[in-house]
Formats: sequence, C-alpha cells, structure tokens
Amino acid sequence: MAIGGIDKQETVRLRKRQARQFERSMKGVKKFCSTQGSNIVSTALDEDETHINFSKTNLATETLLTNLSFTITPTTSFANQNLLQLPTLAKVCDTYRLFTRSAAAVASAVLVDVGLVSDEDSTLVIDKNKVHRAVSKARKNIYQNISKVSLNSIYFDGRKDKTLYVSTPDPSESLQILVEYVVKVYAPIWFSIKQKTSFKDGAKDIFNLILFSRYLPPTNLRTIVDSVIERNAFYAHPENLLVSMLFDDRDYIRELACRRIIKARNTDNGFKQRIFKTPKLNFSAKDYTEIISWQECQVTLPPVLRDVTNDKLKKMAKDGSLKIVDFPCHTQSVERYVKLVTEASQSVTNVNSRDGFVRTTLQSRAEFPIFGHKNKFKF
Repeated sequence: MAIGGIDKQETVRLRKRQARQFERSMKGVKKFCSTQGSNIVSTALDEDETHINFSKTNLATETLLTNLSFTITPTTSFANQNLLQLPTLAKVCDTYRLFTRSAAAVASAVLVDVGLVSDEDSTLVIDKNKVHRAVSKARKNIYQNISKVSLNSIYFDGRKDKTLYVSTPDPSESLQILVEYVVKVYAPIWFSIKQKTSFKDGAKDIFNLILFSRYLPPTNLRTIVDSVIERNAFYAHPENLLVSMLFDDRDYIRELACRRIIKARNTDNGFKQRIFKTPKLNFSAKDYTEIISWQECQVTLPPVLRDVTNDKLKKMAKDGSLKIVDFPCHTQSVERYVKLVTEASQSVTNVNSRDGFVRTTLQSRAEFPIFGHKNKFKF
C-alpha cells in the first residue's frame, strides 16, 4: 500500500474554510454573549496556534463555547480577501462575449504587468468565480431597474447611394436604377415606417412596397424585387393581416377581421404547432387586405389576441376601441435585438439571466460604443 504525500493546496483550502467557519462562529458567540451580559476574558496567542477561552457565566454560554472550541493556524488573514467590485469588467464581458475564465485570466495578467500582483502579494488576483459573481450582479442590478427604451431612429442606407449619384458627373445605368429605386420606393417606405412604427401597420407597409415598386418594367429586375419582397413579407402572414384589419379605419374591414378571427379561434385545436411561413403574394392587389389568397392560406389566431374575448372583438369591430400591447414593426433595430436575444439564449439559460444579459449589453454599448483608441475609452 502506497501512502501519498500531503496535498498542500487542499490543506490550504481546508484551513481557509475552517477559518471562515470560525469567524462566523465568533460573530455568533459575541452576539450571544452580548445579549447574555457575558464578556470574553482572555485570548491566548502563541506562534503556532490560537486558543480561544471564554468566561463561562452561565450554562448556556458554557455549552455553546464548548461546542465551538477548536484550534486553527493563524496563516489565514481575512484582510487578504479581494473585495474589489468589478462592474465595468462585467459589462465588458457581456459586450464582447467573454467567458468568465478568459476575462479573469486577462484581468489578472494586466494586474501583474502593472505591478499590483506579485508572488509576495496575490490579494488582487481575479478568478473566474469573482468575474461570474460580478456579471450576475450587474445583470441583476439592471434587471431591477428596468426602464422602457424606445427606438429612436432607423438607419437610412439610401443616403450613400444618393450622395454617390450627386457626386458622379456621368452616373452609370446601374447607379441610376438604384437611386431611382431609393427615391420612389425606399425613401417613402422608410418615412412611412418612421411615421407609423406600430406592428399594426406592417401589412400596409408591405402593400405600399408592392405598390411603389410597380413602376419597374416587367423584366428580370421586377422579378428580383418581387422575390425579395415575398421572401420577407412576414407582415403579409394571415395573423398579422388580421391584426392590421382589426385596427383599420373602415368599419366593414374590422367586421371582416372579427369574423375571421372568431372562425380561426373555433377551428384551432390548441395542440398542433403552427408553422409561420410567408404566404404567396398577390402583386396585382388593389388593397392590403387582398395581398394574399385567404382560401389558400391556413388562417390561425394571432397570438397577441389570444386573451381577447369574442365580445371585445365584436365591440372593437363596431367602435374601434380595443387596446392591445403595441410592438414596433420590423426595422433594423429590431433585427439587432433579435440577434442579441439569440446570442443571449446561447450564453445563459433562465429568463432573468437572458434579460440581464441583454440589458447589460445594451447599457454597455450605450456607455462604451467603440474602443479603437485610448481616447475612446470611457469609465
């Protein structure tokens, strides 16, 4: 039988844990003794070990102190604990998708290079657990201070093409086609989305996009544009069309939407998983309610109206007084948020952690948008 040597690291770890237990026990003893009128009368210290002796003023105190009496070595100092808070490091971890182990290694290496950590003094060394606690704390703080943030703007890609067109003495045919499309289609739709940002107007934006692009000749160019519109026509789905129709200014359109929603609710079994697929579009439609063939599409209940009763729907069809949760329509900002939520789902698990991850990243981007040079760094 072979007997292994002493595990120094494990021994140090156990001694530290024992010291922490002793410290917590001492706090409880002092609190108990203060309530009972007892005082500590002597503390004997020697070079190798520490013995704690207490005055036994009553039976309860004597029993408690007997159970807590043990010996520890004075090698552990609680002043050596790293009590630094790392809120900025936590935000940077979420912004740049750093693992806690990688962030701890980089941060500790920087502390070594600047001379704050050495072999003699390793108090400020940062481990992955400390980074993990800092990240969790930052997410929790932001989650507790939730504030509604509205989308401020939409990035206008067309301005680059127009600038190039104006600055070119003899623009090519391709550049002229692009600029004409920006002026006749892209810019009007952009301002329409900017003016009416609700998802209830998404189907109307799809219809206007079809309508404005009809100036294109029926050639390969229009075919390309139509295929792109149809591939991205998520607001032409029956669910979104019904929501737009339910909030239409025309009474008969609202009544038609109400009947179709009630019919979809009655035929919905509630168990079969629906497939959200963009439908075939009718590019010759005269109204946004006609951009799809209702007979060929499977009409399902819009999730946003799932908790709205039939009586409220009928009342809405008459006077248009229904109020539901409003969402912004599909913009580039929403696409960035969808991408961010997807990244959060890949990094953390539960709902609160995902929400904290998203909000921490957004706050860090707002406070620290770019770091190309030292003068861009902000605290």
